[in-house]
Amino acid sequence: MKMTLREFIKKMRTGWGFAKPYEVIRIGEALDATIPQDILDKEVEVKYEKWTDGYGPDFHYHYRWYVNGVRLQLENGQLAPTEVDLMFGYQSLPHFRVYDDGFVVGFDW
Repeated sequence: MKMTLREFIKKMRTGWGFAKPYEVIRIGEALDATIPQDILDKEVEVKYEKWTDGYGPDFHYHYRWYVNGVRLQLENGQLAPTEVDLMFGYQSLPHFRVYDDGFVVGFDW
């Protein structure tokens, strides 16, 4: 789906309709603090994927948003922890990978 980068971050900051939106909100807050303000009005193409793997106690959900159409001068790895992450000591930070024409952000649960 096409939208501006600002709209994407806003959707993430409001939980994007997830029943348990905290992880999505964490990503939105971290993106808002990380993405340079001067590129927020660029139009991007967003693709969402969800999949599962494992069985029993090793079962996991994986959520990823692929954002294309913007070039970021940022490092790969994990997004910076939010204030809540620091307050409660959360160790599992959202994934963040930069590509030539966009980035991927997501989490595992």
